[in-house]
Amino acid sequence: MGSLRARILWGAVLWTLGLFIGTMLVATAVMIQYRPVAVVLHGTADSHGFLGLVVVLAFLFAGFVQMRKGLSSFRDLRERLARVHAGQADLADALASQIQGMQRQIDYHLAQARAAASGATPGATSAVRASAEALARTLERLHAARGVRIQVDVDPAHAVRVQREDLDEMLGNLLDNACKWTRGKVAISSTISAGIVTITVDDDGAGVPALQRETVLQRGVKADEAAPGSGLGLAIVRDLAELYRGSLSLDDAPHGGLRARLVLPAAGTN
Repeated sequence: MGSLRARILWGAVLWTLGLFIGTMLVATAVMIQYRPVAVVLHGTADSHGFLGLVVVLAFLFAGFVQMRKGLSSFRDLRERLARVHAGQADLADALASQIQGMQRQIDYHLAQARAAASGATPGATSAVRASAEALARTLERLHAARGVRIQVDVDPAHAVRVQREDLDEMLGNLLDNACKWTRGKVAISSTISAGIVTITVDDDGAGVPALQRETVLQRGVKADEAAPGSGLGLAIVRDLAELYRGSLSLDDAPHGGLRARLVLPAAGTN
């Protein structure tokens, strides 16, 4: 900091001296111009004037160099601060990603524990349509910029022997996954037969090749590694469904995308 002050101070002093000498030279030239005796000394005045001009330029240049060196420290500091800020932003993004992954892992294990406890508790009942409609409204708002629409075709009478929190977890993951890959249309529907409710979620996206479908149901595996997410969504759905004595499978959707088929015991069954 002392060197910085010294450079700026010396620069200001030299610059001031240059301006002062230049002003004196101009004033002297003006005075000599109106004095008759100056005619005799014209040659001497010209040589002194040239020398004075050189001195003025030298002082001004030296002052400019000193001040530029002093101010360059500010530029270097600003660039270093910008690099630090960029590094902190990258670190913050990395930490946020890690925290999100950890949160998903915690949610995953909590959901498993809750489902294990709920599965042994008779009387757990959830209406599929109520859960689907609430999730559809939320996800349509989240994906509004892409114009995603979710069609809900679920019979109000269809209910499953599942805690509402766990049904929301399963349907939320399936619908969110469909919304990420759809071109614009997602549909959820349900059927019931022999004490089993089958819920299907269809999208019109690119789908998943048949050979990869079992793989993407595993924990931490994503169909596209460049896509956001932890790869836990479908695995959570499958594990929760199995804890409730249900299942999850993947197939081709009618419009060329992916169909997720979630099978759960109907309410009132053992």
